Amino acid sequence: MLEPLGINFDRPKYPSYSVLATRISSYQQWPSYLTQTPRELSIAGFFYVGYGDYVRCFFCGGGLRNWESGDDAWVEHARWFPKCSFLLQNRGVDFVTLVQSVQNEQAETTLTENPPSSLDIDQLPAAVKVHEMGYSWETIKATYIQLNKPVSETVTVEELIDEILADKVTPPNPSEGNSQNIETNPQSRTYTANSTANADLSNELKSLSLKDTFQLKMKQKFYWMKIDVSKSKDYICMEEDITIAFLPCGHLCCCAHCAPAMRKCPICRAFIKGTVKTYPA
Repeated sequence: MLEPLGINFDRPKYPSYSVLATRISSYQQWPSYLTQTPRELSIAGFFYVGYGDYVRCFFCGGGLRNWESGDDAWVEHARWFPKCSFLLQNRGVDFVTLVQSVQNEQAETTLTENPPSSLDIDQLPAAVKVHEMGYSWETIKATYIQLNKPVSETVTVEELIDEILADKVTPPNPSEGNSQNIETNPQSRTYTANSTANADLSNELKSLSLKDTFQLKMKQKFYWMKIDVSKSKDYICMEEDITIAFLPCGHLCCCAHCAPAMRKCPICRAFIKGTVKTYPA
Protein backbone atom coordinates (compact mmCIF):
# COMPACT_ATOMS: atom_id res chain seq x y z
CA MET A 1 0.00 0.00 0.00
CA LEU A 2 1.28 3.46 -0.94
CA GLU A 3 0.50 5.11 2.41
CA PRO A 4 1.10 8.81 1.60
CA LEU A 5 -1.49 8.74 -1.20
CA GLY A 6 -3.74 6.09 0.32
CA ILE A 7 -3.45 4.00 -2.85
CA ASN A 8 -3.47 0.23 -2.43
CA PHE A 9 -1.94 -2.17 -4.95
CA ASP A 10 -1.79 -5.18 -2.61
CA ARG A 11 -3.89 -8.26 -3.32
CA PRO A 12 -5.59 -10.59 -0.78
CA LYS A 13 -3.49 -13.51 0.46
CA TYR A 14 -6.66 -15.62 0.60
CA PRO A 15 -8.89 -14.29 -2.23
CA SER A 16 -11.45 -17.07 -1.79
CA TYR A 17 -12.46 -15.37 1.48
CA SER A 18 -12.73 -11.88 0.01
CA VAL A 19 -16.53 -11.91 0.26
CA LEU A 20 -17.94 -11.16 3.71
CA ALA A 21 -20.60 -13.89 3.49
CA THR A 22 -17.94 -16.49 2.69
CA ARG A 23 -15.93 -15.53 5.76
CA ILE A 24 -19.03 -15.70 7.96
CA SER A 25 -19.87 -19.19 6.64
CA SER A 26 -16.44 -20.44 7.75
CA TYR A 27 -17.47 -20.13 11.42
CA GLN A 28 -19.76 -23.18 11.47
CA GLN A 29 -17.75 -24.81 14.29
CA TRP A 30 -16.77 -21.59 16.09
CA PRO A 31 -16.63 -22.14 19.91
CA SER A 32 -19.89 -20.90 21.44
CA TYR A 33 -18.25 -19.77 24.68
CA LEU A 34 -16.31 -16.97 22.99
CA THR A 35 -17.76 -13.46 23.11
CA GLN A 36 -16.48 -12.55 19.65
CA THR A 37 -19.20 -13.28 17.07
CA PRO A 38 -18.55 -14.67 13.58
CA ARG A 39 -19.96 -11.51 12.01
CA GLU A 40 -17.75 -9.19 14.09
CA LEU A 41 -14.63 -11.19 13.22
CA SER A 42 -15.62 -11.48 9.55
CA ILE A 43 -16.23 -7.75 9.21
CA ALA A 44 -12.73 -7.20 10.60
CA GLY A 45 -11.39 -9.41 7.79
CA PHE A 46 -10.95 -12.71 9.64
CA PHE A 47 -12.10 -16.16 8.57
CA TYR A 48 -12.12 -19.24 10.82
CA VAL A 49 -9.27 -21.69 10.24
CA GLY A 50 -11.39 -24.57 11.54
CA TYR A 51 -9.86 -25.54 14.88
CA GLY A 52 -9.54 -24.00 18.32
CA ASP A 53 -10.14 -20.27 18.11
CA TYR A 54 -7.68 -19.64 15.26
CA VAL A 55 -8.67 -16.99 12.74
CA ARG A 56 -6.77 -15.46 9.86
CA CYS A 57 -7.10 -12.24 7.88
CA PHE A 58 -8.03 -12.96 4.27
CA PHE A 59 -6.05 -9.93 3.07
CA CYS A 60 -2.75 -9.74 4.96
CA GLY A 61 -2.71 -13.40 6.02
CA GLY A 62 -2.10 -12.58 9.69
CA GLY A 63 -3.43 -15.13 12.18
CA LEU A 64 -4.68 -14.71 15.74
CA ARG A 65 -5.79 -17.04 18.51
CA ASN A 66 -6.37 -17.17 22.29
CA TRP A 67 -9.21 -14.67 22.19
CA GLU A 68 -10.27 -13.29 25.56
CA SER A 69 -13.50 -11.71 26.70
CA GLY A 70 -13.53 -8.06 25.71
CA ASP A 71 -11.01 -8.39 22.87
CA ASP A 72 -12.08 -6.27 19.90
CA ALA A 73 -11.41 -7.75 16.46
CA TRP A 74 -10.46 -4.44 14.83
CA VAL A 75 -8.23 -3.42 17.74
CA GLU A 76 -6.39 -6.76 17.72
CA HIS A 77 -6.03 -6.50 13.94
CA ALA A 78 -4.43 -3.08 14.30
CA ARG A 79 -2.32 -4.21 17.24
CA TRP A 80 -0.68 -7.15 15.48
CA PHE A 81 -0.93 -6.28 11.77
CA PRO A 82 -0.83 -2.47 11.42
CA LYS A 83 0.34 -2.64 7.80
CA CYS A 84 -2.71 -4.57 6.54
CA SER A 85 -4.21 -2.64 3.62
CA PHE A 86 -7.73 -3.96 4.30
CA LEU A 87 -7.45 -2.68 7.87
CA LEU A 88 -6.14 0.71 6.77
CA GLN A 89 -8.84 1.23 4.14
CA ASN A 90 -11.63 0.28 6.54
CA ARG A 91 -10.52 1.94 9.77
CA GLY A 92 -7.99 4.50 8.59
CA VAL A 93 -4.47 5.43 9.60
CA ASP A 94 -5.61 7.42 12.66
CA PHE A 95 -7.25 4.36 14.21
CA VAL A 96 -4.17 2.18 13.68
CA THR A 97 -1.90 4.92 15.01
CA LEU A 98 -4.05 5.24 18.14
CA VAL A 99 -3.94 1.50 18.83
CA GLN A 100 -0.18 1.40 18.34
CA SER A 101 0.35 4.44 20.59
CA VAL A 102 -1.64 2.79 23.39
CA GLN A 103 0.53 -0.31 23.04
CA ASN A 104 3.70 1.77 23.21
CA GLU A 105 2.45 3.62 26.31
CA GLN A 106 1.74 0.32 28.03
CA ALA A 107 5.22 -0.91 27.14
CA GLU A 108 6.81 2.26 28.54
CA THR A 109 4.78 1.90 31.74
CA THR A 110 6.06 -1.64 32.16
CA LEU A 111 9.65 -0.46 31.79
CA THR A 112 9.07 2.34 34.31
CA GLU A 113 7.61 0.00 36.89
CA ASN A 114 10.51 -2.44 36.47
CA PRO A 115 14.00 -0.99 37.12
CA PRO A 116 16.32 -1.73 34.17
CA SER A 117 18.95 -3.21 36.44
CA SER A 118 16.64 -6.02 37.48
CA LEU A 119 14.77 -6.45 34.19
CA ASP A 120 15.46 -9.68 32.30
CA ILE A 121 15.03 -10.06 28.56
CA ASP A 122 12.03 -12.35 29.03
CA GLN A 123 10.28 -9.54 30.90
CA LEU A 124 10.60 -6.95 28.13
CA PRO A 125 7.26 -6.20 26.39
CA ALA A 126 8.77 -6.49 22.90
CA ALA A 127 10.39 -9.82 23.72
CA VAL A 128 7.17 -11.16 25.22
CA LYS A 129 5.21 -10.22 22.07
CA VAL A 130 7.77 -11.89 19.80
CA HIS A 131 7.64 -14.98 22.01
CA GLU A 132 3.83 -14.97 21.68
CA MET A 133 4.34 -15.08 17.92
CA GLY A 134 6.02 -18.46 18.40
CA TYR A 135 9.75 -17.71 18.51
CA SER A 136 11.78 -19.41 21.23
CA TRP A 137 13.41 -17.51 24.09
CA GLU A 138 16.79 -18.79 22.90
CA THR A 139 16.25 -17.14 19.51
CA ILE A 140 15.02 -13.90 21.07
CA LYS A 141 17.94 -13.66 23.53
CA ALA A 142 20.43 -14.41 20.76
CA THR A 143 18.85 -11.64 18.70
CA TYR A 144 19.27 -9.18 21.57
CA ILE A 145 22.96 -10.03 21.68
CA GLN A 146 23.26 -9.42 17.92
CA LEU A 147 21.52 -6.06 18.27
CA ASN A 148 24.22 -5.15 20.78
CA LYS A 149 21.80 -3.14 22.90
CA PRO A 150 21.59 -3.10 26.69
CA VAL A 151 18.52 -4.72 28.22
CA SER A 152 17.56 -1.35 29.67
CA GLU A 153 17.22 0.19 26.20
CA THR A 154 13.81 0.07 24.55
CA VAL A 155 13.65 -2.32 21.59
CA THR A 156 10.56 -2.56 19.40
CA VAL A 157 8.87 -5.70 18.12
CA GLU A 158 9.69 -4.64 14.55
CA GLU A 159 13.42 -4.38 15.36
CA LEU A 160 13.45 -7.87 16.84
CA ILE A 161 11.54 -9.47 13.97
CA ASP A 162 13.60 -7.65 11.33
CA GLU A 163 16.80 -8.94 12.93
CA ILE A 164 15.43 -12.47 13.24
CA LEU A 165 14.29 -12.59 9.61
CA ALA A 166 17.52 -10.97 8.40
CA ASP A 167 19.45 -13.83 9.97
CA LYS A 168 17.07 -16.36 8.40
CA VAL A 169 16.08 -17.84 11.73
CA THR A 170 13.79 -20.87 11.59
CA PRO A 171 10.14 -19.72 11.40
CA PRO A 172 8.14 -19.93 14.63
CA ASN A 173 6.30 -23.11 15.61
CA PRO A 174 2.60 -22.42 16.28
CA SER A 175 2.54 -25.14 18.96
CA GLU A 176 5.34 -23.55 20.96
CA GLY A 177 4.40 -21.44 23.95
CA ASN A 178 1.13 -19.64 24.49
CA SER A 179 1.12 -17.82 21.20
CA GLN A 180 -1.67 -15.48 20.25
CA ASN A 181 -0.28 -14.76 16.82
CA ILE A 182 -0.10 -17.83 14.54
CA GLU A 183 1.40 -16.33 11.37
CA THR A 184 4.25 -18.61 10.30
CA ASN A 185 5.26 -17.31 6.90
CA PRO A 186 8.55 -15.38 7.24
CA GLN A 187 7.93 -13.77 3.85
CA SER A 188 4.70 -12.18 5.05
CA ARG A 189 4.99 -8.47 5.77
CA THR A 190 2.57 -8.60 8.70
CA TYR A 191 5.36 -8.61 11.29
CA THR A 192 7.73 -6.15 9.75
CA ALA A 193 7.72 -2.44 9.07
CA ASN A 194 9.26 -3.02 5.65
CA SER A 195 9.43 0.32 3.86
CA THR A 196 10.88 -1.10 0.62
CA ALA A 197 8.20 -1.20 -2.11
CA ASN A 198 8.13 -4.42 -4.12
CA ALA A 199 8.76 -4.53 -7.84
CA ASP A 200 5.09 -4.99 -8.71
CA LEU A 201 4.15 -1.82 -6.82
CA SER A 202 6.85 0.13 -8.62
CA ASN A 203 5.58 -1.06 -12.00
CA GLU A 204 2.02 -0.07 -11.13
CA LEU A 205 3.10 3.38 -9.99
CA LYS A 206 4.85 4.03 -13.28
CA SER A 207 1.46 3.89 -15.02
CA LEU A 208 0.05 6.59 -12.73
CA SER A 209 1.52 9.98 -13.56
CA LEU A 210 0.93 13.08 -11.47
CA LYS A 211 -1.54 14.24 -14.11
CA ASP A 212 -3.46 10.96 -13.90
CA THR A 213 -3.66 11.24 -10.12
CA PHE A 214 -4.91 14.84 -10.33
CA GLN A 215 -7.54 13.92 -12.91
CA LEU A 216 -8.68 11.03 -10.73
CA LYS A 217 -9.08 13.31 -7.71
CA MET A 218 -11.09 15.79 -9.77
CA LYS A 219 -13.26 13.02 -11.16
CA GLN A 220 -13.97 11.79 -7.63
CA LYS A 221 -14.83 15.31 -6.47
CA PHE A 222 -17.33 15.99 -9.26
CA TYR A 223 -18.78 12.50 -8.94
CA TRP A 224 -19.69 13.11 -5.32
CA MET A 225 -21.13 16.52 -6.24
CA LYS A 226 -23.48 14.97 -8.79
CA ILE A 227 -24.33 11.66 -7.11
CA ASP A 228 -27.76 11.27 -5.55
CA VAL A 229 -27.69 10.21 -1.89
CA SER A 230 -30.26 7.48 -2.52
CA LYS A 231 -27.89 5.92 -5.07
CA SER A 232 -24.69 6.12 -3.04
CA LYS A 233 -24.96 2.56 -1.75
CA ASP A 234 -22.57 -0.17 -2.83
CA TYR A 235 -23.59 -1.65 -6.20
CA ILE A 236 -22.75 -5.15 -4.90
CA CYS A 237 -24.12 -5.49 -1.34
CA MET A 238 -26.57 -2.57 -1.59
CA GLU A 239 -26.01 -1.91 2.13
CA GLU A 240 -22.78 -0.01 2.76
CA ASP A 241 -21.85 3.41 1.37
CA ILE A 242 -19.55 3.64 -1.64
CA THR A 243 -16.04 4.52 -0.43
CA ILE A 244 -13.57 2.83 -2.79
CA ALA A 245 -12.43 4.05 -6.21
CA PHE A 246 -10.89 1.57 -8.63
CA LEU A 247 -7.69 2.31 -10.52
CA PRO A 248 -6.99 3.15 -13.27
CA CYS A 249 -10.63 3.66 -14.40
CA GLY A 250 -11.60 5.82 -11.39
CA HIS A 251 -15.11 4.39 -11.00
CA LEU A 252 -16.71 4.47 -7.54
CA CYS A 253 -19.17 1.64 -6.98
CA CYS A 254 -18.07 -0.47 -3.99
CA CYS A 255 -17.64 -0.27 -0.24
CA ALA A 256 -14.43 -1.22 1.56
CA HIS A 257 -15.81 -4.70 2.32
CA CYS A 258 -16.80 -5.65 -1.24
CA ALA A 259 -13.91 -4.02 -3.13
CA PRO A 260 -11.27 -6.70 -2.29
CA ALA A 261 -13.40 -9.35 -4.02
CA MET A 262 -13.49 -7.45 -7.32
CA ARG A 263 -11.09 -8.29 -10.15
CA LYS A 264 -12.83 -6.17 -12.79
CA CYS A 265 -14.71 -2.92 -12.40
CA PRO A 266 -18.47 -3.68 -12.33
CA ILE A 267 -19.11 -0.56 -14.44
CA CYS A 268 -16.56 -0.66 -17.26
CA ARG A 269 -15.18 -4.22 -16.80
CA ALA A 270 -11.60 -2.94 -16.79
CA PHE A 271 -9.10 -4.92 -14.75
CA ILE A 272 -8.53 -3.38 -11.33
CA LYS A 273 -4.88 -2.53 -10.68
CA GLY A 274 -5.37 -0.68 -7.41
CA THR A 275 -7.85 0.97 -5.07
CA VAL A 276 -8.07 4.22 -3.14
CA LYS A 277 -10.45 5.24 -0.38
CA THR A 278 -12.52 8.33 -1.09
CA TYR A 279 -14.59 10.69 1.03
CA PRO A 280 -17.68 12.77 0.17
CA ALA A 281 -16.90 16.41 -0.55
